[in-house]
Amino acid sequence: MLYAIGSAELLAHTEGELRIQGRYTVEITAECDRCLGRARFPLDTGFDLFYRPMSCIARAEEVEIDEGEAQIGFYEDGGIELEGILREQVLLALPMQRVCSGVCKGICPVCGKNRNETECDCRTSSTDDRWGALRNLGP
Repeated sequence: MLYAIGSAELLAHTEGELRIQGRYTVEITAECDRCLGRARFPLDTGFDLFYRPMSCIARAEEVEIDEGEAQIGFYEDGGIELEGILREQVLLALPMQRVCSGVCKGICPVCGKNRNETECDCRTSSTDDRWGALRNLGP
């Protein structure tokens, strides 16, 4: 279940710049990248975002932007979908590699068993055969 709270403010003395601030709490369940079991990812974080109308860049000349301006988003057609912003923030907060635990053993590449649940007697070759032809050259 997602819990979110926030505010959207039209900034004074700008050409329609918006500031969106908020905080959300959610627990995402996804497949573990190693064993394909269920992995839980609790997220509790805040965000502070700035958006300008797309028309601001359509008429501007090519200009250099500073680091702060690189963090500004753009909107068009007079509004922003807040649900889309929230979805984007949750996806950005998820870890790149989603694993159920730091000690996950993953799936056996030979028999396909989940090595966290059962041990297998499969052996995997640790040699890199791409260099085999060079080994045979010898002196």
